[in-house]
Amino acid sequence: TRNKLFLHESSRRLRLLEKNKAYEDVVVMYKSLSDNEKHDIINKSIYIRTLYHLKKWKLLLDNINSNDIFTGQTGINIYMAAYFFAIRSSKSKVPDLNKYVKYLLSDTLDNQYVDEIFMYLLYHNENEIIDLYYQTHSSEINTKSVLLYFKHLIKVKKYEQAYALSKK
Repeated sequence: TRNKLFLHESSRRLRLLEKNKAYEDVVVMYKSLSDNEKHDIINKSIYIRTLYHLKKWKLLLDNINSNDIFTGQTGINIYMAAYFFAIRSSKSKVPDLNKYVKYLLSDTLDNQYVDEIFMYLLYHNENEIIDLYYQTHSSEINTKSVLLYFKHLIKVKKYEQAYALSKK
């Protein structure tokens, strides 16, 4: 009950909808909030996560702006995955990938977001990090993405790595 004092009623309702995976309802409710409620960090966080689950990359980019938290620069997995998804979908590039390297190569990266980020790296041929990322997270990367990685290795003429991968 003590937490109720710190949460707006709108935050509690949005969180309940999010927990129930009623993502479309979250969007409708968020749009009906006052500007003050929309800027509440909890409400904004729920909305950003919802847009990611709905794969609404344009709205994600519009709402993330250059916020360090929502662009994943603080290492919060879901925001990093959402940002990489939105950037890849917009056919843009992450302005400074080096800001993310320590999080990308961390073993604390949540398995459910590994593939989303790997797809970004493949799409943009981020050759400096893609091999390290694959080595770090290979057990969490799905088969389709591994096949795309195999094609990538051949494209960039890393035939020995491609051959080794085909043996696994």
